[in-house]
Amino acid sequence: MKIQYKIFTYLKEEQWEYFYCLKRLEKESKNVILSRQREQLKNIILKAYNTTIYYKNLYDECGVSEKIISGRYEIEELPILTKLDLRDNSRNMVSTDIDSSLLRIGHTGGSTGLPVSYYFTSDIIDKMNATLHIFYTRCGWEPGEKILHFWGARQDLKKIKNIKNALSQWIKAEKIIPAYEFDEDTLAEWYQVLIKNKPVIIQGYASVLAHLAEYIKKNDYSVPPIKGIYSTAEILYPTQRKLLEEVFETRIFDQYGCREIPGIACECQYGNMHIMTEMAHVESIKINDEQTGRLIITSLSNHAMPLIRYEVGDTGYLKEGNCECGLPYPIMGMGMCRTNDIIVTKRGKHIYPSYFVHLMDEFHFIKQYQFRQVATDKIHLYIVGDIKKEQYKEILNKIRLRINEDYAGDLELELKTNIEIQKTPSGKYRYVISELTERKFV
Repeated sequence: MKIQYKIFTYLKEEQWEYFYCLKRLEKESKNVILSRQREQLKNIILKAYNTTIYYKNLYDECGVSEKIISGRYEIEELPILTKLDLRDNSRNMVSTDIDSSLLRIGHTGGSTGLPVSYYFTSDIIDKMNATLHIFYTRCGWEPGEKILHFWGARQDLKKIKNIKNALSQWIKAEKIIPAYEFDEDTLAEWYQVLIKNKPVIIQGYASVLAHLAEYIKKNDYSVPPIKGIYSTAEILYPTQRKLLEEVFETRIFDQYGCREIPGIACECQYGNMHIMTEMAHVESIKINDEQTGRLIITSLSNHAMPLIRYEVGDTGYLKEGNCECGLPYPIMGMGMCRTNDIIVTKRGKHIYPSYFVHLMDEFHFIKQYQFRQVATDKIHLYIVGDIKKEQYKEILNKIRLRINEDYAGDLELELKTNIEIQKTPSGKYRYVISELTERKFV
């Protein structure tokens, strides 16, 4: 193990204690794993009832309070938490036994429905990072080996050039490349970073990795030996997986999680997606007679703001049986989800939908909205709600200013009101749509 990684394990002691705890659990039986999960599930539901205004009122109204206190209930008896519930009640969902000064606020990208805000404490970051590193061990990665991340969420990368963060990346042997926008020149720069950095793992958004692989293939470039590629944040289409395997000559591991509940599941070397029972409890409610159902997930890691039976907006299903890999964790399969479009400007810049979603973070009075690219240099913003004249001007001016700062001359914004926004056949709203995009990898 390199010296900088020894420094990292010292500085992040709690994260690595959790990492090695997870490593030990991989050797336990499935019965032990599920028993631990059931105990954690009961504990967090009881805590939610005892320490939050929202769940106390909800469970009292539903008549399940006595069952929760006694621990004699089935989880299906508890009501489902929707994104609308979360948006409207987030402050009342925070546990009263948490020091408010320790709370952090996060925002979702809206890729699976209504964008929402949520609260958490720093310990969940340690658990998330430990879980991700456990995922990396499935391809043979060992602590201290280099990891290269291609990350498409602009809001996570505001301080990427900060000296402290640069030092942190060096200590962790992990490099993060901002990938929320890119063009042909950017892909060329990324390839040079790949050659120079020589990572053993590449992790990033599925579409970004696919674009990079296509660039490498088109130019007939060689790549350094890679132990595994980890796809996250988006649907990994079969054609993308095939392209990545062909170009990098390694196995592709699909990860599953969301901002509110990270580290839910990850594929093993046999292609089965294993649920991390220390992080989440997963249910699937069937849609008609289809195998794939609505995913209902309970976070087992966020004690500051319990998320009990939360409908994340994705679809999937639970699988029976065990996996050849020997991991004791239950298995799930994924349906199709996260269907917002990438916006491509007239100068060839690719902009991730989360950029546009986060432009709306401060406008809580807007009930529904949708960005729609109608030309290479023009975007329409459709808004539903009772918008006052002064609010209309505020929205238009603030968003135009931000877009001009980030993409001067590339995109012109027009605001449209009193227009009905249609749902997809699966019942979701799409918050970012490009009328120009022909999906290459579907």
